[in-house]
Amino acid sequence: KRFYAYLDKEHVMCTEVNRTFAKETSVTKKIHGDLGQTLPSAVAHPDIWRLTCDAISDPIFLHDAEFRVLLANRAYFLAAGRCEPQALGLPYWQVFPRGDGPLPECQLALTMGSSHSQEEIRVDERLFVSRGCPVKDEHGDFLYSLHIFTDITEHRSAELGLLERERWANLILDTAPEAMLVVDEQGLIIRANLSAAKTFGYEAGEMAGICIEMLLAEGLRVLHAAHRSRFMTQPQSRCMGEARHLKALRKDGREFDAELGLGPLEIDGRLFIVVSVVDITAQLKLQTERETILTEANRLVRARTDFMANMSHEIRTPLNGLLGLALAGQRSSVGRRSHNTFTRILDCGQHLMAVVNDILDIAKIEANKLTTTAAPFDLAQLIKRAVELTAECARLKGLNFRVKKSTDLPAACLGDEMRLVQVLVNLLSNAIKFTERGGITLSVSQRAGALSFVVTDTGIGMSQEQIGRLFNAFEQADSSTTRRYGGSGLGL
Repeated sequence: KRFYAYLDKEHVMCTEVNRTFAKETSVTKKIHGDLGQTLPSAVAHPDIWRLTCDAISDPIFLHDAEFRVLLANRAYFLAAGRCEPQALGLPYWQVFPRGDGPLPECQLALTMGSSHSQEEIRVDERLFVSRGCPVKDEHGDFLYSLHIFTDITEHRSAELGLLERERWANLILDTAPEAMLVVDEQGLIIRANLSAAKTFGYEAGEMAGICIEMLLAEGLRVLHAAHRSRFMTQPQSRCMGEARHLKALRKDGREFDAELGLGPLEIDGRLFIVVSVVDITAQLKLQTERETILTEANRLVRARTDFMANMSHEIRTPLNGLLGLALAGQRSSVGRRSHNTFTRILDCGQHLMAVVNDILDIAKIEANKLTTTAAPFDLAQLIKRAVELTAECARLKGLNFRVKKSTDLPAACLGDEMRLVQVLVNLLSNAIKFTERGGITLSVSQRAGALSFVVTDTGIGMSQEQIGRLFNAFEQADSSTTRRYGGSGLGL
């Protein structure tokens, strides 16, 4: 939009320069007409000539058939840098040296009877246009030629500057990667850059004069013409992506998906539309493929989650029966050799049940079905329960197990007791698993109205890189950890 506003400004400048130049040309022609009527008496009476022409700022002179200057005004001598005796009687090309010869073709045409002549003459750093008008006698024979020099230096400089800026503007437009069109009130294309021609399959310059609706699929043309009419009454810029894409039509009849951007452009009171077009066929294809892949991935995730949940239930049912039998056997075999066997079966079964419970929880989390409750619970009993479930493992490894509680802990709290015990047991079990010597400490304190549980151990520790991966499902610090300590990577 800013680019076309710049072109609009340059167009206005060019129009103003041309209007000024046309006005000067009109004045020059009038001077020609007025002076032509007084020339016979001016030659006979030079004072009349000077009185008439010295007030004119442009150089004016009169020459005969041999191109010798007979009369000239003060501006002529000032421009030539010569006094009157030095300039009169000489051909004007000797007063104003030319680089392309002393006798221009336009002057030959003038002496042969042409009505007017025009040429450009450079004097030092100034550029003049010389307009000549013949004066003839009553028989039509040539008598004199009246010339007026008009300084067009600024006009030519502005014209060349405008042409250079226009060249740069066209170069920028044609090298733009997006297809760009300029459309008038009737919907006719008045300008299309090279990218537009390439996008729609036309040759350079071939799209000018084509109705914009012919670049759309046939079923959209009537509707688009109505939209274009409404846009002309209420013009407003519209960026890419603000409207749905439409079907565009190439020269060979092939359709493609296109996205449009629109911008109003006003020049000399006329409203135009600047249209940018992007072929999004490949983008839509990629988006469709991505959506298909994402849908399939979500389906596989749901299938995996459902499978894990179903299998967890299927495993838990017989496992509960197995644990019940092992517990009964342990109780009835106290003092006998089979007691150790039932104890090992019970330990292995409980470990397997913990893994199954973790898998079921992961399935619930991925299915967004894991819920928590907020209910009052006894804090001391909760800590005691978590410690009882893990302290025996620490004792068997010869580890110290300490619990540090702040004195300001409340007797009752609000939260999900079951999930909180699960988290504490996982953290404590993890600390015990990876600690060979030393001990584990569970610290409980109150911070800003909430409870803080901190588990500290003297185990192998973790690097920052391992900590970053620690809370991913089925992942542990490294493979050697899994081989040495076991585990599924689900606890945390």
